[in-house]
Amino acid sequence: MISYNDKFTLSHYTQLLKSDLLQKEDTEFLYEVIKNEPDKDKWAIFINYLLLTSGIGFLLTGIIFFFAYNWDKLHYFLKFGIIQSGIVLFAVISILTVNNIVLSNICLLSSSIIFGIFLAVFGQTYQTGADSYQLFLTWGIFIIPWVIFANFIPLWLLFVVLVNISTIFYYKQIINPSYGDPQTVLFLTLFSINFIFLLLFEYAHFKRLKWLKAYWFASLILIMILINLMIPTIMSIFIDHSYEKEPLFFYANIIYTFIIILSLLYYHLIRKDLFQIACCILSTLVVITCVISNFLELNDEISWLIIAVLIIGQSALAVKWLQFQSKK
Repeated sequence: MISYNDKFTLSHYTQLLKSDLLQKEDTEFLYEVIKNEPDKDKWAIFINYLLLTSGIGFLLTGIIFFFAYNWDKLHYFLKFGIIQSGIVLFAVISILTVNNIVLSNICLLSSSIIFGIFLAVFGQTYQTGADSYQLFLTWGIFIIPWVIFANFIPLWLLFVVLVNISTIFYYKQIINPSYGDPQTVLFLTLFSINFIFLLLFEYAHFKRLKWLKAYWFASLILIMILINLMIPTIMSIFIDHSYEKEPLFFYANIIYTFIIILSLLYYHLIRKDLFQIACCILSTLVVITCVISNFLELNDEISWLIIAVLIIGQSALAVKWLQFQSKK
């Protein structure tokens, strides 16, 4: 019977668990050892960071609503003074608390958000006539040094969101192409941008950078990629003669199929990330359901019943397969 040994590390217990030489009770014991349940200290740290994040979030929300409610009553000197003081204050706190990396990064994120508020107030005060994309683009450009310096995942997420929003507004306000379906071109453009971000993240993750331990960022980017490709794919299913009306639908379908296959192979064989696989499977099930729904035309109760049974069956098979992969 295996007993606990302080000299053993988590990798030692994991290697024992992977061997096929253990009895049932030994396997159950090792599962209990490597579960790594949080203790009181970990819970205290989590609660401290949760309260800190919530407090700063409420503070930033209060600043936004303060300007929205008192806009006409505030002199523009007071408006800019409050915002600029907030930017400088959070930046100084971030520098002074550099030893506490989480607090420092959260303050830097807050300073970046307030900078966006500053740009909005500046545009409203002086009525520059700038397009919406210029606000978000300027916001994203000015926080690039902080994003690179901090290497903080939420700050990177803010930057990615700003790039996407800037692209959407720039496309609709400036480009607005006369060729092809504008929505399809936009979705393919957003896919290209987010796919580059995902490739950069995966490359940096393989370099084993410590700040990339939180892998949920890549999951969000993959979800954005799948949504950007799913929408034109589903549109092509329900539009009659879609390829004749819009050739870009064909390329969107090809790219979508390629990304699904590539993602399943990569996250199954190399990354071994079950959540990413689940996202790809869910996306595939949605598209398959749309194809069958379009074929049945859903004009009677039998068609709806078939779709319901199909959804239940697909979901059950997907869950069973994911459970099998999880045990592996």
